[in-house]
Amino acid sequence: MATATYYQRGESIDYVNSGDTKITTGTILLFGSRLAVAACDIPAGGVGSIFVDGVFEMPKEYAASDKALTAGQNVQWDNSNSYIKAAVAQVVGTGGDAGKVTTEASPVHGFVVAAAASADQTVLVKINA
Repeated sequence: MATATYYQRGESIDYVNSGDTKITTGTILLFGSRLAVAACDIPAGGVGSIFVDGVFEMPKEYAASDKALTAGQNVQWDNSNSYIKAAVAQVVGTGGDAGKVTTEASPVHGFVVAAAASADQTVLVKINA
């Protein structure tokens, strides 16, 4: 039978900054397919802590309409635009497209903790849940 040895709680983990610039505290980054937040400044080539669990206030996609997020809604980090937005569910066609996937599901990086209106520029997100 295989065994495991306890290492750490896991809310934060060590992260190697393989880039050539410092990662500052609070920076949102992707850790594989997971969302993480720098827990401290991490020098280029250095090691520091990143949070991989918790609730964080993050920038959100906003506009005059159609960008509201509801409590409990799945969200994803848009790395190109640096904001949280609604995650897209997989859509399967009907009729002539019956059974065909017409829209691939987006990654889910967490869920909304408190509703945010379309014009709100931030949202509370429980990451990696």
